[in-house]
Amino acid sequence: GLSSGRLEASHWARRCAAQGAGAPCAREGTRAAEMASPAAGKASRAAFFIFDPTLVPESARPSEEEVADTKIVYYSPSCAPAEEKRSQVGLIEGLVAFAAMFSKDKGPLRAIRTKQLAFSVLEVEPNTWMVLCMRHPQLDTKAGGGAAGSEAPEIRFDEECVSD
Repeated sequence: GLSSGRLEASHWARRCAAQGAGAPCAREGTRAAEMASPAAGKASRAAFFIFDPTLVPESARPSEEEVADTKIVYYSPSCAPAEEKRSQVGLIEGLVAFAAMFSKDKGPLRAIRTKQLAFSVLEVEPNTWMVLCMRHPQLDTKAGGGAAGSEAPEIRFDEECVSD
């Protein structure tokens, strides 16, 4: 059976989905195209997910994948590859646990920024975490700064576009 924490987290997932936070992809190729070329100058939602690190599979000897999948209460876009879902949830779970060792009374981890992504993290109930992952917009790099025959210029992102 499901624990009451899982039922409450499912309530949050349904509520977020009803508000448009998790429309599934129309087709698999849509996600790949979206990942390859985010709109220049505009931040976009890369993912939204809810996880509970205390959930465990009911099977006697679960695989690592089953353990990771059980922790994911909700993930959008639903068409994202399973390994991507596990990877992002595992990353945030690990960073939350690591930051908790140093934060003491300052509270849990709230935000993470990388070159390409900004994560907002919120513990909505004990052991139930909501994460919004926003992709920074790409900067327009049309100006030809490289010599003829050189490698393509590095893709740059506007890291100031998305606020914590």
